[in-house]
Amino acid sequence: MCSDMHHCNLDHTTPRGHSVPFQSVDVLSEKHDAVMTERQSIMATEKDEGLLALTLEMKQCVSCEQTLPKSDFYKRAGKGVHSWCKQCCRANAKKIKRQGKPKAVRKDLCYGIVVAALSKEGIPSIANVMHIDVLAWGLVRICTKRLTADEATGHRISFTLKQRTEGIIADIIAIVDDDNTLYFFQANDPHFYLDGQLKSSVTFGTSVCGNAANSITLEYAHRHENWFSLVNETCDELSGRLSRGELDMNTHLGR
Repeated sequence: MCSDMHHCNLDHTTPRGHSVPFQSVDVLSEKHDAVMTERQSIMATEKDEGLLALTLEMKQCVSCEQTLPKSDFYKRAGKGVHSWCKQCCRANAKKIKRQGKPKAVRKDLCYGIVVAALSKEGIPSIANVMHIDVLAWGLVRICTKRLTADEATGHRISFTLKQRTEGIIADIIAIVDDDNTLYFFQANDPHFYLDGQLKSSVTFGTSVCGNAANSITLEYAHRHENWFSLVNETCDELSGRLSRGELDMNTHLGR
């Protein structure tokens, strides 16, 4: 045994004959700690990135309030996903069908045209439910109107006596022209009312209008042509009211 550690040869030789300097336990421990710290930092970064990606792919359903993957929500025609998850949409649609089974939809009828157009845009809907022409997303009430020819003014839409006296049960009015082009308007659009009362009829598509409140001009109509996003926006607004307890479904659907 060497009596002087300073003169001891503590180097060791590898199987290939290379001399490797001796490293103390402290040096090895420091290197090990450095490696582990770097590894933990990398793992933490990867975990944060993974959580962020997972968060971006999750959404809370306003109906059941569950946080679910976005794949559990129906896609919208424009971008994003619906505010209700698929399960809640299906359950609500089944509930509506049980309470008022819709009749067979004729595609040549006004509401049949609207249902077919909504379907192409990825918006689920059913026709002729209770007193509602079309019900989209199981929540949005749509009143459908067909343009009729008028010798004096060109075209117009008409409202029934019951609609004028009892009020229109709708959130949106969808107008179908001769070419089956759709125009979506909010049901409270001032063009449909006079002194707070629903008009008996409204002139549609006039090129010149002395009083914009008495008819729908071509310019105004074109702004509402194929406005499918209005259906989704209305659904979001109604869903929010429903989740806050501000909307009663029985009253909303006229039961």
